[in-house]
Amino acid sequence: MAVIASAPGKVILFGEHAVVYGEPSLAGAIDKRVYVKAEENSDRKIRIISGDYSEIVEFSNLKPEGRFRYVKKAVELVFNKAN
Repeated sequence: MAVIASAPGKVILFGEHAVVYGEPSLAGAIDKRVYVKAEENSDRKIRIISGDYSEIVEFSNLKPEGRFRYVKKAVELVFNKAN
C-alpha cells in the first residue's frame, strides 16, 4: 500500500527572519506543490527521486549527507521514533 502526501509551496515577501524575534512577516501559499510517496518494499532500500536526480540508499547506511541530506534526516528521525 502506498501513502501519498502533498503540501503547498510558499512565498515570503518580507520578514522571513524577523518572525524569530516576534516581528511580523508577509507570507502566502502559491500554486505549486511538493508530493511525497511512500510504499513498503522488501529490499530494505529507499529510492529518492527529485526532478532529474535520484539516489538509492540502504536502510543500514542512512547517513544524512549529500544532495538529499534533508530527506535522509527526516527518514532517519522517523525510523528512530518508530524503532
